[in-house]
Amino acid sequence: MVIKQLEEQMFEDFRNELTNLLRENYLINFPNIVFDEMYFIQKTNGMFNYIKAGKANVFIAMDECVCGLVWILEREFIFERRLHINEIVVGEKFRSGGIGKELVEKVLTYANEIGISKVDLNMTVNNRRAFEFYKKMGFNIESQLLSLDI
Repeated sequence: MVIKQLEEQMFEDFRNELTNLLRENYLINFPNIVFDEMYFIQKTNGMFNYIKAGKANVFIAMDECVCGLVWILEREFIFERRLHINEIVVGEKFRSGGIGKELVEKVLTYANEIGISKVDLNMTVNNRRAFEFYKKMGFNIESQLLSLDI
C-alpha cells in the first residue's frame, strides 16, 4: 500500500472510487439522512474543483484500488494557519489495518513541510470509533458544534 497525492490529471482515473468512498463515509456518519446519488457526484466534483484551483490537497491510499483518502484545506483560525481535514475515509474492508493512521501521518508530515503546526477536523458525534482513533492520534477537543432543529 502506498500513499500518494492525487493530482488533477489523475482524478478521472479514480473518480468512481473516490465517489464510493465519500458515499460510504456519509452513510456511516449521517445514518438518518437519505442521500441521492447526485449529492456524492457533486461532492466528488467539488473535490476536483478544489484540487484544480490549488485550494486543496487529497492524498489517497492505494493498493489494487483506492483504499482511503484524506482531503485537506489550508485555513486560518483565530490568526493561526491550520490544515483542516475536510474528509478522511478508509474503505470498510480496509479498516483497522493502519491506513487511517498512515493518512493522518501524511497530513502531519505535509503540514510540517509547509510550516503549519496545527491540524484540525470536524466529526459527527455518533462515530465513536473515529473519535477513539483521533484521540489515539493525539487530537484534542477544541470546540463543539451544536444545532437545533426549528
